[in-house]
Amino acid sequence: MLTAYTLAMIMTMNIKFTAIGYAGVLTVGLLIALYMSEQFGRLKRLFRIGAIGGLIGVLIVGYNPYVTNTLHYGHPFYPLAGEGAIDVVKNFTPRNLERMNRFEQIAAAYFAEPRGNSTDKLPTKFQMPFTFSPKELPTYAETDVAVAGFGPLFSGALLLSLVVLVLAFRRRPGLTMAAIGVIAVLAVSSLINPAAWWARYVPQLWVVPLICVWLALCLKGRRLVNGVGVALAVVLAANALMVSGTFASKQWVWSEELRGQLTALQKAAQPVKADFTYSWSNRERLKAYGIEFKEETPLACTGEKVTLLKSGTTLCVDGAGAQAQAQAKAQ
Repeated sequence: MLTAYTLAMIMTMNIKFTAIGYAGVLTVGLLIALYMSEQFGRLKRLFRIGAIGGLIGVLIVGYNPYVTNTLHYGHPFYPLAGEGAIDVVKNFTPRNLERMNRFEQIAAAYFAEPRGNSTDKLPTKFQMPFTFSPKELPTYAETDVAVAGFGPLFSGALLLSLVVLVLAFRRRPGLTMAAIGVIAVLAVSSLINPAAWWARYVPQLWVVPLICVWLALCLKGRRLVNGVGVALAVVLAANALMVSGTFASKQWVWSEELRGQLTALQKAAQPVKADFTYSWSNRERLKAYGIEFKEETPLACTGEKVTLLKSGTTLCVDGAGAQAQAQAKAQ
């Protein structure tokens, strides 16, 4: 198990720069748990294996970027730290969150109306827990919801989680403290990230209500706490179904529209001019449809520009291709 955990940490450290901090906090949390439970033999083994795994994760598996960044730029976290660091969330942070500390930002973001990422910097708007408007659900069709990113009912789930902890502590303080310890580790691993208000950067927060569901259902014969736990599970299930259902249905529709665009482009004079910007995967899409292309940035177009749906790829097609696009949309 310790070896499996270390391998998971090595993988985690090489997913994102921030993940190396998460791996460190989770490992420290596990070491503390082993110490408090007096499992000193396992603690020593985890410390040795974790140290070796950390070195392998950074120096070998993570040679690029950790070592190469250090050699070329003086530190391993270029360009997110050090002199001239790039703040990747500054332009997307709602204006009111800029004046808050991290705790306030989390409260303001997860108890708010859902909103996708945007450079408009509009302030968040408070939304009463357990309430939402059907008009808000299409927000979750996108892959990167910035405000209330865990779903419209997540704020209510957090409140029910707090109720579970209070009720459970009165009945089983030892078990409840163990659950709180796990939650604390998850919270610390989230709060070390300055963008903890944005769900995409702290996915581990989603686990907190699940821990409370487990805790509530562990207390057999305690009807009140069991009932709150079941209610919490129902809220989480409804929240997940709304988000996943909206996402899946909208993504299917958009995928069909994209296929229609690509089919229509097959009739255009080729090669078409293409500016992929950040959507390099569209090169493979064009190849799969047998569409020849010539990359050109910036795009100089004498025909009609066509932007592939939900992507940053712009193509230049001639009159015949544009007409085919119009026919595809009409169908």
